[in-house]
Amino acid sequence: EQVKRYEYTDDNGYRHWFRYINNVPINKSHPDVLINYLEYVEISPKEKKFSCTWVTNIELSTETVTKVMRAGRARWMIENETFNTLKTQGYNLEHNYGHGKQHLATNLAMLMFLAFLIDQIEQLACPRFREAWHSQKTKISLWL
Repeated sequence: EQVKRYEYTDDNGYRHWFRYINNVPINKSHPDVLINYLEYVEISPKEKKFSCTWVTNIELSTETVTKVMRAGRARWMIENETFNTLKTQGYNLEHNYGHGKQHLATNLAMLMFLAFLIDQIEQLACPRFREAWHSQKTKISLWL
């Protein structure tokens, strides 16, 4: 009874359905930590399914679930694209940056994040950087 359901079909024929519940314990070990849980499934007109789940402190209702879902998907996309860029466009972020003794790996990862931040600022603010980048086509080519 506590789990609520909401469903709609958009103008493009995509079906969106939500299941959500508010103020439930995060797990048995921490019954005092209450969360709101959202499950989302999108079904395309060709019956292809996409699903996600989120835990939030935002109160969920039929009025808020679509906004929370869109914000969650946008955040995931930003994070995914950023890490994909850091792994494939010359920054060489790999899983081993999370390991190491005496914080060396952490320091190397932070330096790489700093380089990425500077690149992002240059990309937005410096016409010469953009010109050099576009002439090389990829950032890997730019740095080699």
